[in-house]
Amino acid sequence: MERLTLPVKGMHCAACVGKVERALDAVPGVGEAAVNLATEQATVTFDPAQADFYERALFNGVLGAQHPADGSKLYYVPLGSGYWKLFGAPLHDFWCCTGTGSESFAKFTDSIYFHDQDGIFVNLFIASEVDWAERGIRLVQETRFPEEAGTTLVVRTARPAPMRLRVRVPAWTGAGSGARLNGRPYQTQIKALMVEWLLDKKG
Repeated sequence: MERLTLPVKGMHCAACVGKVERALDAVPGVGEAAVNLATEQATVTFDPAQADFYERALFNGVLGAQHPADGSKLYYVPLGSGYWKLFGAPLHDFWCCTGTGSESFAKFTDSIYFHDQDGIFVNLFIASEVDWAERGIRLVQETRFPEEAGTTLVVRTARPAPMRLRVRVPAWTGAGSGARLNGRPYQTQIKALMVEWLLDKKG
């Protein structure tokens, strides 16, 4: 387990503390979260390997329940030997699992990114965009994962400003993996399976 202390702004009372703690406790991999109103900090105990489990479940379980050709949903997942996937037909089959399956795909926008006052955490490799209007920052993630390993992050800002960009290093990367900044190999600081860049007006 790892421990991380994060700043938390905008709290006014004990109810705010409880709300932030419940939100942190709901994040996959978080074991415990303690929020201090006086210091405006949250201490989070977490297991980085849980994020790898979440990633595998998302791509192997949820994504695998949708037919790649027409988007139809799986009736249920048969686990017995010799069984096959049974997908619905777009105009002929609509089971209760069809509706539940559609709801499951809302998870694709969940837990891709997090942020604090210093910058953005990239947790999952999913082609997507973040528009952080308050900071004038737009982050575009370009990736074909899981067909191809890796991701490209493009940061656009309205004006030069420092920002921390933290990227989870999945367990599947293994030895020999690395990072590049503006096309050049970049020496990174790795802590708790996280690669961290400090971007400024020069970077």
